[in-house]
Amino acid sequence: MRRGWSYYHLRFLLVERSVAAAAKIVSCTELNEKTTVAANDFPGIHRGEDRSHLGFGSCQSRATPGIAEETIPTNPKSAGDACGSQGNSGSKQQVGRIKTKTIRGKNQRRRVKDMNDRDSAWCLLTEFTQSESLRKHALAVEACMRSYARKLGGDENLWGVVGLIHDFDYEKYPGREDHPYKGNEILKERGWPDEIRKAVMSHAEYTGVPRETPLEKALFACDELAGFITACALVKPGKSLAEVEAKSVRKKMKDKAFARSVNRNDIVQGAAALGVDLEEHIAFCLEAMKAIAGKLGLEGTAAKAQTT
Repeated sequence: MRRGWSYYHLRFLLVERSVAAAAKIVSCTELNEKTTVAANDFPGIHRGEDRSHLGFGSCQSRATPGIAEETIPTNPKSAGDACGSQGNSGSKQQVGRIKTKTIRGKNQRRRVKDMNDRDSAWCLLTEFTQSESLRKHALAVEACMRSYARKLGGDENLWGVVGLIHDFDYEKYPGREDHPYKGNEILKERGWPDEIRKAVMSHAEYTGVPRETPLEKALFACDELAGFITACALVKPGKSLAEVEAKSVRKKMKDKAFARSVNRNDIVQGAAALGVDLEEHIAFCLEAMKAIAGKLGLEGTAAKAQTT
């Protein structure tokens, strides 16, 4: 120790060096740059509010995305540690804790791999959605998305997960002021990757989040159509998808009194954005749903009678 240095001098030096190191990690300039990039990831996500870095964490905010490592619990204990019936399989799954960073790169890819898990997605859906009809709609959209992933060369599991959870918050937060905004907040808190969150946000036209990737375009194209195809099956004598044809679905779309809550424009525009013919799109999704007709409860009354 240098002569003349007191205990207090040494203490000040150690503290000064510690503060300097911390300042280098979370300096205002670096943090502002990171949060500006984060803000640009979701244009329109704050419904017209200021999307500057202050909304994501800055020197004036305690939140510091991209800096701190955090442990994100994803086990829905509030739901009784059970994930509900998984397409009549009756399986129950639990999701462990995922240690991750909110930065891009290797940790981001690792997190995507962990969260692109159908069991995790099903647990999330059943935690927030008790309605059987909403769960079946999620399964229908998932089936369409998986089929399109195979056709377009996408990640089938990723596309399926997005289809499965796209409306997971709707039962609890059905209003346009909440859905899918609340869902996005929940996904962010639990560490779901940006790719999935942005796709979920983009499926609602009024959020203003643009659909830029094949994944996002496919979700928008399949969502309303899956609901409409279901409605077409339910009015058939046997209430089965086997009785539904693409031409009859197209014809029903012209009947404004039928399933009036389904936005026909979304179906038409969705197919166009995806670059497929409308009737071809209808036939494609219809076949995808027929493959899981039993899980959707649309295998028909005749099929049910044979099993009893």
